[in-house]
Amino acid sequence: MNGSIETASVSQVEKERDHGQSSLFDYGESDDPKTYIAVVSEPNDTGILDATDEWFPELGMPTRKLNEFRKLRNAYNSQDPVECHNKAYDKCNLNGSFESHALCDDEARSRVQQIAERVESGEEIVLVCFEKEPKKCHRHKLQEIIENEIESSTEEQTSSFAQYA
Repeated sequence: MNGSIETASVSQVEKERDHGQSSLFDYGESDDPKTYIAVVSEPNDTGILDATDEWFPELGMPTRKLNEFRKLRNAYNSQDPVECHNKAYDKCNLNGSFESHALCDDEARSRVQQIAERVESGEEIVLVCFEKEPKKCHRHKLQEIIENEIESSTEEQTSSFAQYA
């Protein structure tokens, strides 16, 4: 693997990429060698699409699960929004649901493979979503899935080479 795969919240990306431009729309050509990919199904008017280079809605949390999560999160009675978020995230098993989506949905699976190939060819990719640490976010699970895809591909190539040695 010559490239890299990282994760960031949109607020981190805005800070990293803001080199004195007057607005997020002024990025243009950048010295930043990384490709920032929004992995959200519902960007709404959050600015995430302005702060990133590409948008892969197939790699966002499916809307049905998002709605279930939001309903549960809003039902928790706590003064701590991070606690409510993380509790609802775990209760809805969003990591498991997202993994199933990423591995079983044809469009999501294709995007995972595409990103893995890009990383293998040397590209530096940053998966971008909304949640700031310490809130839990599916982008970490997505990073793990892509890393596993790269590892599997590397093992297959090694195996193929070994049979001809």
